[in-house]
Amino acid sequence: MHDRMRVLEAPDDVQPQVRHVRTGDGDVADREPLPGLLMRPPTRVAFDLEDPPPGALLQVALGIRRNGYRGQGQVTFRGERDGEVMFERVLDSSQDLPEAQQRWHFLEVPLPSGGELVFSATYAGTETRGPYVGFGRLRVAVPFEAPRQRPSQDNPNVMLVVIDTLRADRLSCYGHVRATSPTLDRLAAEGLRCERAYSSSSWTIPGTASVLTGLSPPAHGLGVEDSNYLPDSLETLPRLFAQAGFVTAGFTTNPLIDGSRNFDQGFGHFVNEPWAPTPDVIDQIEAWIAAVGDSRFFLYLHPTDPHAPYRASPEALARQGVVTPDDLPNELLRTTVDRWYAGGIEDRAEVERINRHYSDVYDAEIDLCDAMLARVLDALEAAGHGDDTVVCVTADHGEEFLDHGLVGHFNQLYSESIHVPLLFWGPGVTAGGVIEEPVENRHAFSTLLALADLALPEGADPVDLTRVRAPRSGVFATAKKGRLGTFATKESVGLGQMFTMVDGNWQLITCPQTEPPGREFAYLFDLETDPECRSNVAGQHVERVQSMHQSIEAWLLEGAQTRPDLMPATQETIELMQGIGYLGDGSEDD
Repeated sequence: MHDRMRVLEAPDDVQPQVRHVRTGDGDVADREPLPGLLMRPPTRVAFDLEDPPPGALLQVALGIRRNGYRGQGQVTFRGERDGEVMFERVLDSSQDLPEAQQRWHFLEVPLPSGGELVFSATYAGTETRGPYVGFGRLRVAVPFEAPRQRPSQDNPNVMLVVIDTLRADRLSCYGHVRATSPTLDRLAAEGLRCERAYSSSSWTIPGTASVLTGLSPPAHGLGVEDSNYLPDSLETLPRLFAQAGFVTAGFTTNPLIDGSRNFDQGFGHFVNEPWAPTPDVIDQIEAWIAAVGDSRFFLYLHPTDPHAPYRASPEALARQGVVTPDDLPNELLRTTVDRWYAGGIEDRAEVERINRHYSDVYDAEIDLCDAMLARVLDALEAAGHGDDTVVCVTADHGEEFLDHGLVGHFNQLYSESIHVPLLFWGPGVTAGGVIEEPVENRHAFSTLLALADLALPEGADPVDLTRVRAPRSGVFATAKKGRLGTFATKESVGLGQMFTMVDGNWQLITCPQTEPPGREFAYLFDLETDPECRSNVAGQHVERVQSMHQSIEAWLLEGAQTRPDLMPATQETIELMQGIGYLGDGSEDD
């Protein structure tokens, strides 16, 4: 957006910025930040807009950022097209305005043609300088009409379930010794299971973005560039289904998958309940299914029960035989391990004991989530949609439990972090199928469109996993800030952007721009003889390492050629990521 913006007027010391903007003074849960223009009156900026399609609307949100402002007054917001006023609104900027009125004000105005669009803000009040203000969203929308359809086995509904932080090897159908997943096991037995499915990343935003867009991180940009905002220019599953006449709904409990990062695009109904356990939201999901009637629908679920701080219900703990020790420290597992690496705890056996307990609780959380899915399937059956709904279950990433020296996720690209379940069940899916070759779970995008008999958007990978067993040579993933953790020696070092390629039975993990410079990090593993990745054989297969490096570089280049313009990461997102363990405090090792 910066390269298309011309500043016509602005205070010398405060130039307009393209960023996320929050209204009001301080953090209020129902006033999420929106992307847009942040400016201080008097400011005028201009954009050149080509002629939009017929019926286009300019969508804009107007808001006042009151931090640091303690005066009384008014701000006049104006939008003009080629000198003609499209809208003008006067908002009260008084510092004692009730909180309920310190909100975004949303407008839609007709946009019959393009031209020079000018947005301006002026202030009149008791202070010499007015408050910061925002023009949020600023998007051109084209309304469309799509006739509602009735579902059938030939034209099914679609339900996509992305279970946060679920590694594949903790499900019974992927070989786990515990019976954690009877519902998922049934779907696997009656449908298609991808034995070696990989997420595109080891953390939520890029992993989820890849599933919803079908694109790799280099192509959508999230997790590769400094952005956590899903661009409007990308085609997403909910938008494509909505355009085809589906009723669309999304229920998520991960605070990163919300409207402020544009993950609500395409959903007619969208609910985000940050960190709510599954039992707290299941009633809303069941009510929506009961009310959808005979309309064909796309339903997206993103539960976070397996995510730290691991809080399984007493019933799930009992089913998995997990007993909480009386002497368990009152802190997160990540905190305990951080203290180990910092030298604040010396008893290795104690750290390992605590890790084993939380690993057991993680299993119980999977049990809890599986029970939720059983209720959703029962609700579909009760609503008459048990036989006309395709179900796909996967995960945004996995979870580490000292498998390679660290806990949580975001850190590394071993199988515990990116090997995820990928199951398809319902009309059009052959029962009992298993794909043995490595695949990427982002191809759920194209597979679900194919099962729904919808066309792929231009440029999408034409991969239908129900028909194509080996979509390409090799699968790829990335982590924003790779880390090396050696538990025994307490060595934990930041490595910079990390990439991996799995090609057949070979996996290369590499950090081409290792921090600090000069430290080599290129690990090659033979997954056939060393599935747990314990022995680095890169030195014995130099040509293979070079070839896989070249494939990773080609993957990055291919994605960058079509990558859209991206909104920079917000401070709110960065702070949230720090709070849930994705980022450190900015120290050198983070």
